Amino acid sequence: MNVHFAKDQETLTEPISVEELQSQASRLSANSSPGSDGLGYPYLSLLFNLEILEPLILQLYQDAINGVFPSSWQDIRVRLLPKKGDLSLLKNWRPISLINCDAKLFTRILAQRLGKMMNNILNEYQTGFIPGRFIGDNGFALSMILDESRGLDYSGVGILLDQEKAYDRVHPLHLRRVLQRLHFPSTIITCILILFFENQVYVNVNGFFTDPITQQRGLRQGDPLSPLLFNLALEPFLLHLLQEDGLSGYQSPAVPSVNPTPTIKCLAYADDICVFLDNPDELGLLHYHMQRYSDVSNAKFNEDKSEATVAHKIVQVFCIFCFSRIYRH
Repeated sequence: MNVHFAKDQETLTEPISVEELQSQASRLSANSSPGSDGLGYPYLSLLFNLEILEPLILQLYQDAINGVFPSSWQDIRVRLLPKKGDLSLLKNWRPISLINCDAKLFTRILAQRLGKMMNNILNEYQTGFIPGRFIGDNGFALSMILDESRGLDYSGVGILLDQEKAYDRVHPLHLRRVLQRLHFPSTIITCILILFFENQVYVNVNGFFTDPITQQRGLRQGDPLSPLLFNLALEPFLLHLLQEDGLSGYQSPAVPSVNPTPTIKCLAYADDICVFLDNPDELGLLHYHMQRYSDVSNAKFNEDKSEATVAHKIVQVFCIFCFSRIYRH
């Protein structure tokens, strides 16, 4: 993994200033839903402008960087929004976390600081939620590959992978290992793990809140830090695909003057992943890496939503059949 961001690490642990808090609070909607304390961003903006409270506020956020939080930050109210499909199944409901605004300001600041480092951490084929990267780049590359392959005798296939409950299945042990491997400051690792995996969650069911449930896995929807943490958790899987010599990927014939010819093995936008295989024999190798990643991370690939895309329909049908068969075994 790329670990060329030693100087940037200092930014993560820098004290948070009142100006930083005021700047973030002023950018957010006054109508944003507050957490259990009922205090929205306009109230916080007023408090941040009271000079007498400045030492207390600064101490609160400095403690937060060191992993010490007020109990209210770990009091999470969850509302369930319906998705498509059978609503008697839990997987067809999307949990939205209502978090106190002072806690959300903290994760927004962390996300802003971490976002500036992501280009130095993640591989170039991941374009999801990374400042300076654009989903259109991967879209253009995919369109180019499909257009080129139609004019060639190309038997390759692009497998579109889908993860079931991708954010909800992120496990703290896996995320900890990734952050440690990337040499994140220990205080920031502790801060992230406590803030995301030691919360008391109250779920709104038919207008009533349940008894508290201790959150033991999953990144909360709606938190600006969640997409960045998910990308970090996924990065080992993408790197193993990119470094796997047994996966040929797609080599463009349009740039023969470049040696070696650029190879694209996968494209990703957060959890949406397209893997390019040169022949059906590589499906087993792909499945090996998928299973290996699932075993260590708690991820689960959704076979019902995974698809194969190729230029020749007969190959497409064959590859979908093979892929389904591999999943069943």
